[in-house]
Amino acid sequence: MKALAIILGVLMVAGGIFCVVDSAMTFAVLGWIVGLAAFVGGIGLIGAYSNNHRQGAASGWTLFGGIVSAVIGLFILFSGRALFFTDTVLVYMISFWAVIFGIVSIVVAFKIKQLRNHLPPEQRGHLWLWSLVLGILTALLGIYACLHPLVTVVTVGWLVGLSIIFTGVDTILLGIMMPGKRS
Repeated sequence: MKALAIILGVLMVAGGIFCVVDSAMTFAVLGWIVGLAAFVGGIGLIGAYSNNHRQGAASGWTLFGGIVSAVIGLFILFSGRALFFTDTVLVYMISFWAVIFGIVSIVVAFKIKQLRNHLPPEQRGHLWLWSLVLGILTALLGIYACLHPLVTVVTVGWLVGLSIIFTGVDTILLGIMMPGKRS
């Protein structure tokens, strides 16, 4: 799990750097990504319903949610207006996500600080402090984006990229702090 967290963090940092370097492309494809995710998620729910139906534990709500998600995904993918609306709403969704993730990172940093007291002195370090700083920066980025949506439209690639980089670094730090073998 430790190695997986570190690898995931490194991949997130690499993806975040790509988003920052090509911020226009990042904004241009966000609506497509949401549409595709909704469609694939809907198909997954329909598959889950089918699997549960065979086992006698099916919920009609799962099927309904899958159909609605798949239809919305297709609508976003093939309707220019829906794609534009999705891109506009995404600016706010990303902003709110950054604020929420920043707050979560701040809380986790203090939990790490508490847990580090149980580690041997040579492993304690100050990684919790970096997690705290990254959480604060992520929350501030999200607040700024909420307050200045037009600027955010222009810089959404940077916002997404920096948030992913901060999240990736935070994930790497959490992986380093996990007990277990160093991989």
